[in-house]
This record gives sequence, C-alpha cells and structure tokens, in this order.
Amino acid sequence: MDGGLRAGRATSWLAGRMWVGRGSSRFGGNLGRISRDKLRQLRRPTHKSDGHCKSNFQWRNKSSQKWKNNYRAYHGRPWWRRWR
Repeated sequence: MDGGLRAGRATSWLAGRMWVGRGSSRFGGNLGRISRDKLRQLRRPTHKSDGHCKSNFQWRNKSSQKWKNNYRAYHGRPWWRRWR
C-alpha cells in the first residue's frame, strides 16, 4: 500500500515517533528511526527531485523482508510564506 498526505514537519515528526513506538532506535547517521521489532521505520524529511519535501513511513510483515509498503507525508511551505 502506497499513499500520501499533507502535514507540517512538527506533525509529521510526532506521528513518526508514535509510528515507531517506544524503544525505537536511530539508523543511518540520524537518517531516521526504526521500531524495536524492526517492522516499522520513519525516514526524516528530505527534499526530493520533484521539488517536494517528504517524510516516509514504511512497514513490512517480517523483519527479514525488504520494505514493501510506504506512506509519505508531504511538507508544504508554511502558510505565512506562501505568497512571498
């Protein structure tokens, strides 16, 4: 299942911490966080080639599998900076 939603960075960060849960650990030099059971991960917001800034929420059924499911949070510009 792939998809996306629009959210601010703070909302995405909070949702990501809730997604991976307590006991999560950092990976890849602060690239993101992975859950204790290794089934869910959050990758921090990065600017993509299409011009959007996105966070990735990923999950899988077994810790030995590759990441198959990805949900993205698209980060727009803050409302007070849109028209400048």
